[in-house]
Amino acid sequence: MASWYFLLWAFFIISFLGWINDAFLASLSKRKLVNSGMLFGLWCPIYGFGGIFIYILTRRFVDNPLLVFAAVIVIGSTLELITGTILYRLFKKRWWDYTNYPLNLKGHIALLPSLYFGLLGLFLIYLLIPFLDYIINTIPLPTGYVLLALIGTIFATDVILTFALIFGRFFLYHLQSWKLSFKSSFTKRR
Repeated sequence: MASWYFLLWAFFIISFLGWINDAFLASLSKRKLVNSGMLFGLWCPIYGFGGIFIYILTRRFVDNPLLVFAAVIVIGSTLELITGTILYRLFKKRWWDYTNYPLNLKGHIALLPSLYFGLLGLFLIYLLIPFLDYIINTIPLPTGYVLLALIGTIFATDVILTFALIFGRFFLYHLQSWKLSFKSSFTKRR
């Protein structure tokens, strides 16, 4: 089993690479530079979590690329469906939308993106993870811990500020509608 040290480093690096992937694809599609992530920073945690889940869950059959590909599709699609549903229910906003893709499920997942994630998973398991293992092991442990603490603090601050902004807007929106509702019920009584 991989150490927490390695998994944290991998989470942050894969989250950053996921942000690059999403920003590139969104910018290509919209023909302008786009920050497609939910957070302020240059990371998409769904890629980090997905990458870690895929790494942990496919280690037992890493010698079978076809099985890894199929597992990545299932793991990635499940994570994307659950995350997309929760985000939409909480914020009434979609951070990705596959409604125009054939064979989609509520716009949260679709066959073509799932196949793309399957290919990304093969890249992750057979190229990126071994490379990260090599790179992370070259960082002296004390330096690595300090850098992880710094990156983790920045990441946690980003998550807190993002959610404070989102929930702040949500609260202000509802406060305004409650105010209008109260005001109209008060004026109707006169």
